Amino acid sequence: MNKLLRKLLYGCELLRCVGRMPRPAEVPIDVLMPVCEKDLEILPLALEGVRRQVSHPIAAIYIVAAPSPVVEAFCRAHDCRFVDERSVLGYDAASLGVKIPPRTAGTAAAGSSSSCSNSRGASAKATFS
Repeated sequence: MNKLLRKLLYGCELLRCVGRMPRPAEVPIDVLMPVCEKDLEILPLALEGVRRQVSHPIAAIYIVAAPSPVVEAFCRAHDCRFVDERSVLGYDAASLGVKIPPRTAGTAAAGSSSSCSNSRGASAKATFS
């Protein structure tokens, strides 16, 4: 019931705003997206969302990542500019000393650790050296 009421109220609000929507922005902006190779699977959806929903004209989309032929090819294919993460941060992810062990059932990482989970609910232990 709550969901139906929210949908009706949203529809009424949309009808009330017709003709009074703000004009698209005129100032071009750059978009910066930090990614890694595993993000390339869903990155086209994020790019589409930015291109469709941002009201500013987009001057350029910068993809910040570790150097990789796969990421660089993706950038060429999707009209984005590749930026090496070391040129932005001054260091790369490998220099942070984070070690993520391979996923195996029932193993615990030694030393200080931090749990994290991905979007599918699988968790991993990261060991900081």
